[in-house]
Amino acid sequence: MPSKTIRFDYFRVRCARLTDGNVTELPIYLLHPLLDKMTRMDVVERTYDYRGELARLQVVNRHRIDQRSCWELQLLRLRQAQLPGIATNDGEYEIMELEDDEYVGEEVSVLYDEILSILVIQRNRNSLSPSGIEEFLNLMAPGENIRLEPIIAKEEAMELKNGDYIRSFNLSISDIREMQLADTNNSSLREIISSLRKNYNAISVSIKISLGQRGRKEDSLTLNEVATTINEYTGTNGVTKMILAKKEAEDARVEVYDLIDKRVRGYATCDYKRECPITHNRIFPLLEENFREKVIMLENILA
Repeated sequence: MPSKTIRFDYFRVRCARLTDGNVTELPIYLLHPLLDKMTRMDVVERTYDYRGELARLQVVNRHRIDQRSCWELQLLRLRQAQLPGIATNDGEYEIMELEDDEYVGEEVSVLYDEILSILVIQRNRNSLSPSGIEEFLNLMAPGENIRLEPIIAKEEAMELKNGDYIRSFNLSISDIREMQLADTNNSSLREIISSLRKNYNAISVSIKISLGQRGRKEDSLTLNEVATTINEYTGTNGVTKMILAKKEAEDARVEVYDLIDKRVRGYATCDYKRECPITHNRIFPLLEENFREKVIMLENILA
């Protein structure tokens, strides 16, 4: 069964409020009074004009997660243009047709925690982005200037240990022409990048090394080689992405580490098939689980 990796991004809700001509920056903005108001509105009333289309707050429910007050949100991007087509085994193909009151709904799942005023947002490029959700919140609260601020993790070294299983490594460099690297402990990847510069006249490079779908659970990339590459490129100008996926035991969950971008993120894997698509009802429990795992870390960051 195929699977998809789902990413969750963490944001603090803030607001710059204009009062008597003066801008007051609120340390946090509490969304739950607004969300509580939305629960008393009809779903259709929670639909707003959005970037030439429509967007709707489809689901808004209050939850208890480990004695915390949280909210389950499902937002929809509603579109009637650039519709997909339907193909048949007979070789026919037609663009989907909709009635005037019908839309294609692209969903995104969101969790809101009242205590820390945090939004955890599923990333779905076909639906509302974090900036789109920020814009939607301001449509719901006219007169406010709500902002979603990415939460930055405290500096914490990622340690590779003997016995780790390395599933993938991703490296991107914006300009390899002027890179200055130490001459010790050269990785084999360095030779490949030098060859790309010399033989292809390349300037930017993006490389992903992975076990892929055929890798067995006991397989791993060569740990020492990956460690050497990480040490070699950490802190080097021009490196724009360095992402490692590893697990600490054969049957453990794969954890993803972004070694450049320190924004707090989470990941989950979801299987799917025609009879069991990836929907909000399957994604939101994954959001809850990811939030539970990060609560203590988030409290420490935002203390």
